[in-house]
Amino acid sequence: TLADIYQLRIRLAGMIGEFASGPCPPEAAEEMRALQAQAEALPAPPGARAFWQVNEARHEIVNALISNRELRGLHDLYYFKVAPFWFALYAEAPEREFTLLLREIREMVFWLEQGDMKAVANMQENNTAMAARRVSAAFEQGGNEPEVAEKMVRKSEVSKK
Repeated sequence: TLADIYQLRIRLAGMIGEFASGPCPPEAAEEMRALQAQAEALPAPPGARAFWQVNEARHEIVNALISNRELRGLHDLYYFKVAPFWFALYAEAPEREFTLLLREIREMVFWLEQGDMKAVANMQENNTAMAARRVSAAFEQGGNEPEVAEKMVRKSEVSKK
């Protein structure tokens, strides 16, 4: 179920810090800072495609920090498994989702600049848990998981166009 996937994503995010082989490389902070500037230059909220590009770039920067190849692969796989639900959340509340993404990027810049992989992992864990809660709220508003998931994905496909 989607809840199972999110529980696993939360645990995987926490493991990023456990498997860290050292401090964050300075280039990661520079890349995230550049992404922050790019995101802040977008109209608020941007279109779904621009939102996705920023969100995916953020994911790629973090994913590149994971030194354990198996963990990196799982982190990547489960990120893309829930991607359609991100589009759906964005379609529901673009201003909220974009504001939250900007906040996450700003905080990530701070912790990357500190070189603290455990803090980066904690941020990932917390932000994934908050996203899980927003997705879960969509399910609480009606229907069983497969029905709501299908509606969310269908709605997100329309909003991507």
